[in-house]
Amino acid sequence: HPRFQKKTMQIETATESHIDEILHLCLQVQNIHVALFPHIFKPAVEEELRDFFRDRLRDEDARIFLARDADRCLGYCLLGIHERSENPFCHAYRLLYIDHICVDESCRHRGVGKQLLTEARNLARQLRIDRIELDFWTANQNAGRTFRALGFQTFNEHMCMDLSEDAT
Repeated sequence: HPRFQKKTMQIETATESHIDEILHLCLQVQNIHVALFPHIFKPAVEEELRDFFRDRLRDEDARIFLARDADRCLGYCLLGIHERSENPFCHAYRLLYIDHICVDESCRHRGVGKQLLTEARNLARQLRIDRIELDFWTANQNAGRTFRALGFQTFNEHMCMDLSEDAT
């Protein structure tokens, strides 16, 4: 890929016409997940992913932002607006959840993710949402370093106990 010019990068809202570009990027991250956790993540089936993104683009509580430079997509961010009802333990609240964020491997560490997150923050402010959350797989240490550098902090830890070894 040719080198992109940060000053010409623009953030735009995705449409169905962008699905192929999104798939190209999504496959990069999915392949990392499959390599790290083949017992959890499936190899991608493009038509299933195409349907997934088409559904998200039609969902009023979801947004996909693209980072573009002239003729190509540099990254995308899939966001979901989540509402939590009040219950005996917690107050009701709304949050913006980053379901996916992916930057083309040829453009990482050059501000693309930061611009996508800035757009997410702008959307949250516009919707009067004061909390953005995301998660990542701990084994993906590059993602963890990147999110921390962009201002995210751990507020909860999710743990598991793998019992698959007990079956033998």
